Amino acid sequence: MKRLAFVVHNHQPVGNFDNVIREAFEKSYKPFVDVVYSLAYPKVCFHFSGILYDWLSKNEPLYLEKIKEMVKRNQIEILSGGYYEPILSVICERDRVSQIRKMSDYIVKKFDFHPMGLWLTERVYNPAILKSLRECGIKYTLVDDTSLFLSVVYQDKVNDCFITEYEGERINIFTINHKLRYLIPYQEAFKTVEYINGSDGEIFVMADDGEKFGLWPKSYKLVYEEKWLINFFETIKNSNIEMTRLCDFIEEKKGAKKLVYIPNTSYFELSQWALDADDSFNISEFKRKSSTEFEKFIKGGFFENFFVKYPQANLIHKRNLFVSNLLSQNYDPVAENHLHMAQCNCGWWHGVFGGIYLPHIRMAIYENLLKAQKIVFNKSKNAIQFEKKDIDFDGAEDLLIETDNNFFIISPSYGGSITEFSSKNRFVNYSCIMDRRKEAYHLTNSSDINGNRVKFEFGKNIFYDWHRRAFLLDHFLSEGTKIDDFMKLTYGEVGDFIPQPYKYSVALKDDMMEVFLSRDGVVWDKDRKVDVSIYKKIIIKQGIDGFRSEYSIVNRSDFKARFTSATEMVFAFSNINVAPFGEVNGVSEYIFHDSVRGNIKLSFSIPVKLWIFPIETISNSENGVEKTYQGSVVCCVFERDYESKESFNFSFEVLVL
Repeated sequence: MKRLAFVVHNHQPVGNFDNVIREAFEKSYKPFVDVVYSLAYPKVCFHFSGILYDWLSKNEPLYLEKIKEMVKRNQIEILSGGYYEPILSVICERDRVSQIRKMSDYIVKKFDFHPMGLWLTERVYNPAILKSLRECGIKYTLVDDTSLFLSVVYQDKVNDCFITEYEGERINIFTINHKLRYLIPYQEAFKTVEYINGSDGEIFVMADDGEKFGLWPKSYKLVYEEKWLINFFETIKNSNIEMTRLCDFIEEKKGAKKLVYIPNTSYFELSQWALDADDSFNISEFKRKSSTEFEKFIKGGFFENFFVKYPQANLIHKRNLFVSNLLSQNYDPVAENHLHMAQCNCGWWHGVFGGIYLPHIRMAIYENLLKAQKIVFNKSKNAIQFEKKDIDFDGAEDLLIETDNNFFIISPSYGGSITEFSSKNRFVNYSCIMDRRKEAYHLTNSSDINGNRVKFEFGKNIFYDWHRRAFLLDHFLSEGTKIDDFMKLTYGEVGDFIPQPYKYSVALKDDMMEVFLSRDGVVWDKDRKVDVSIYKKIIIKQGIDGFRSEYSIVNRSDFKARFTSATEMVFAFSNINVAPFGEVNGVSEYIFHDSVRGNIKLSFSIPVKLWIFPIETISNSENGVEKTYQGSVVCCVFERDYESKESFNFSFEVLVL
């Protein structure tokens, strides 16, 4: 008899809005479990992320009791995983093991069930995780069937349980049938029966997101109002196919007998998204046009490529490693839990929907990193901590400075800029915005999560940044540049200061840190090359939530010149209304009022002209095209004549109120 394992994965990101989780519960998680509970016979495997367990324990405890009852009657199986849904292969082994153990311990305590299986976040498999899985008592996990097509397993032999090993450690592998994922719930139930009966294999695994059963557009009507789910279970019950829990199959078969080796892999779409925009589009087109016999050989990138594709994802990953290392030297259980929450994968990457482009998800990562850091820092009793470290692994030293109020990353190699300015009082990284960048779906028609086209012309509505946004980037603008030109990137950059390296030195005092940065460069005044130097000093003081910067712009040439400089700052405000678009003249002090992320006060030594404009990205969403406010650029603009050898000086202070 052929077996069907029905695996449902339910998850919401750390930092997601409560009303969003509530909607997912009411439309998907609750009605699905209600159907399984009332029918009493369908065998189903469930995985819930720890974020959902926490939410359910607080808001819907009776729901968990219903699940426990079904576990007791051997109707459902609960899978383990990383508690806060990390990509296991990209966090260190110490965190991997503690996240899995936390999840398994919760399942044992809550449901009196010892999990044998593990849900791999985004089905990302890397052989290096196998030791951690075995150490945590895991006997099996699941990967996409396409991951085995290059492992000397033919497509008609993939519906089975396999063994894999790494450095002598072994584990059982179930394969998720990709065709079942497209049949369920979009086709009538009998087509699933026909497909399984017409295919080779002993166990067929359908594993997918629970949100597709009610939350995705139009799915609630299909699955519940039109009773697709009940009809599906009834159809399987009356067929020659038996629903099974994966743990029962493992126990009955005493494990798998066929050896396979699986590369660093995930589902094809993720491997496609991990490439840059043009390659991602091209490989999708190539796959679409390829014959089925060669389709299995088409692979894209792997998860770590996102750290190359998105500098922000890379810094999130490296900041997690940094905090994890801090905790290994000065352990604290509360801080560790914050670190684990920051390892929730959703803000670490991007496919076509949300991900790292969602500010509230990205901000939640830094909120938890900063909470963990604050706990560790307070134990040290140091006034200021300073370290030279290539934190982003770009081959150049960064300067890491932490006080009681702030954490800074200063990157001399990237325009002498501040690439992280975080407040440990507000738990906000004000530098944490996404740049406007090209994505593969900008090259084709927009569509919703079900593939339905949405009318929108990307070309007329999007601009691409040529550099990362950061504090203290030094622009020199072509003659006649207006704020709209600068925002839309239709101006000319006539200096060579972005993103070129600056020389630096540091002075550390008891309660103050000074960073000196300088660069000798060139600015073009029409057709004349002007030798220009920039000297800037960043002053960070204990007890101050913010920093001060002192500037000197020097014309080193033997002639008078005229040019426009613009010192860039960037703030991840909570909404676009905090910083209305516009030009403001004669500013000595300016306050941005943000009730969510804290008010920001700018003070200037001389009256300045400010340019303020939003950074908005355009991406797909579950319902179509989505414009997302990332933050605002604030520039100090000076258009003036420089006498030969003249030094123009100004300073400003940034404070979190």
